[in-house]
Amino acid sequence: VMYYYSLEACDLGGCGVPMRMVARTIGDASEVTSLVATAKDASDTGLSWEAPTTLSTGGITSGLSVARYDVEMALSASGPYSPLGSSSTTSFNHAGITTNQITFYYRVAPVIEQAAEFGYVLNPGTTRLVSLFFGTAPAFSGHTPPDGAVIVAQKTSDTVIPLQATSPDVPTVTIGFRTTGSTPQVARFTPSVPIVNLATKEVSQNLTIAFDADLAGSEYYVCLQGEDSNGLRTSARCYTIILPRLTPRLLSPPNETVFEARVGCVLQVGITAEDRTSANIAPSVAANSGFGPEVVALSVLTDSQYRSSISSELPTGATLDVIPFVQNPVTVYLKWRPVKGQEGFS
Repeated sequence: VMYYYSLEACDLGGCGVPMRMVARTIGDASEVTSLVATAKDASDTGLSWEAPTTLSTGGITSGLSVARYDVEMALSASGPYSPLGSSSTTSFNHAGITTNQITFYYRVAPVIEQAAEFGYVLNPGTTRLVSLFFGTAPAFSGHTPPDGAVIVAQKTSDTVIPLQATSPDVPTVTIGFRTTGSTPQVARFTPSVPIVNLATKEVSQNLTIAFDADLAGSEYYVCLQGEDSNGLRTSARCYTIILPRLTPRLLSPPNETVFEARVGCVLQVGITAEDRTSANIAPSVAANSGFGPEVVALSVLTDSQYRSSISSELPTGATLDVIPFVQNPVTVYLKWRPVKGQEGFS
């Protein structure tokens, strides 16, 4: 409803020029929507919401806007409520909390401003209530690798990174794990739902990485956090995950080494190789991850002043050790007992 007022200032000598004023009555705005409260860290909570769908119950839309949102807090749903502050946006932080294991009750109300041309007024809207149990932030525990660990993926089996987090609020809250950063496509959480130990108030899950030869040589920086159902999180732990590529090299004997063999006598040459992989890790560490070199004969050049030939087969009477398991470094032996007819060749 619009009201028009005409005001005059009068005294014994008469009245002045009339001044016209306009006033309009408006109803309360609807409550905010999608109000959510979450724990941001060990001392802060966060509120977020969406603007009210209507700014007046009277159907008026012109000349109205949201001036601010008022936030109140209580320790019970029935109150008493105390002002926490105001926000010009659709979010609010409750910072500096020093008490946990407590439920906070928050009320948010829009404050509607009417433009001066309709009669300036600030009209509080309908409040909306949300509650949040503010517990203790979970913490990593157990066999979770320390922050900054370098993890080399296994070549012959899945690599398992154990994750364990504890909170005194279990089982009142649930805890899950999440990753940030560049995570390998071959990584997955196993089992799909964390295992809960009620006796220790601990949850556990694994980040499992399958080795993919197509990704060999890749390196990932992955951060993980545990987060409870109220939004409280563990501190982040970040790992460098390496999917190595085989990079074997011969250590001995030196290239172009010349050996002399005699017919009927055994020539034995030790050949040593190692593989530090593309990650340049210690051979023993690489071996534990399933990476080790193999020594194989690629070609044999038989040469004399009369003829020359290349073959993939060792000379007659020659053998090269085959190691049935991973060794790094590895030493194999080329053994050859030349027979008559092989003399005069190199």
